[in-house]
Amino acid sequence: MMHLFKAVFALMALSFASHAQLAERTPAENDALPSAKPDRVIVYGDRHPSQKVHIRVPDAALHGTGPFPTVILIHGGCWVQRYASLKNTEALADALRGEGYVTINMEYRRVDEQGGGWPGTFYDVVSVIDNSRSWARSMPIDVNNIATVGHSAGGHLALWGMARASIPEDTPLYFKRRMPIAGAISLGGPGDLLNSRETLASVCGVDAITPLLGGAELRAWNAATGSPAELLPFAGPQYLFAGDRDAIVPAGENLAYQRRVQAAGGALNIVTFEGVGHHDYLNPGDARTYPALLSALEQIFSKSAR
Repeated sequence: MMHLFKAVFALMALSFASHAQLAERTPAENDALPSAKPDRVIVYGDRHPSQKVHIRVPDAALHGTGPFPTVILIHGGCWVQRYASLKNTEALADALRGEGYVTINMEYRRVDEQGGGWPGTFYDVVSVIDNSRSWARSMPIDVNNIATVGHSAGGHLALWGMARASIPEDTPLYFKRRMPIAGAISLGGPGDLLNSRETLASVCGVDAITPLLGGAELRAWNAATGSPAELLPFAGPQYLFAGDRDAIVPAGENLAYQRRVQAAGGALNIVTFEGVGHHDYLNPGDARTYPALLSALEQIFSKSAR
């Protein structure tokens, strides 16, 4: 049945191909992609309006009763409220549910929301990852097979969600009891916040990384636990999707992060695409990026099962 879904999405990709060649895909186009309603909406944390998750569970008639490998999806938007919401990743969450994954599409507090920034944005990621253990009591979540997938700013948070295992004690982002992450996939997101700060401030129109890391005076200090590059090496496979039309995180910054990973004794899988822009990754009808995402998830979960 999984092959049937792949075939359907491959056919869908034909209708998007000509459009992708004409203009850059926009967040609004991804927001408008069709998706079925989530099975559960759960409010977490302090119950701020941006602290909620949409959870989707595979159809038991097609995939059995589980438990299922689980994908936590984290949208982008420069870590600020106005650019994107979890609606941006709803179609991808729904498509992955059809492939046999539980999907947890999360909203979180951005730097311009009360409680967001340092350390609240990071705490929201922690809360969703670690609460999956309690949610598994009533839903078929395989707590031993959880991956994070994030787009743009969410790509940083997806990598960080796995990197947090390297955070030392006596720091604000250290949690003794934490859920392990099998792997992380960054869809056009930065792995090195300090190296990407000026570029992202230019394209986003706002320097969100500074408040994300607690302000200019604390930026470098807090990057030690808030930027994946500073937490290397950390266990688990990392994937970074990079399109040649993606100007948000340039190829040079991807390669610089890869060199840091390799120098620390780790491995980063950079998956490159021709003709792919920054917002193409979230379209499950894209015949270039979506099959690559499925392949990366299959590799992550197959390694985790060993």
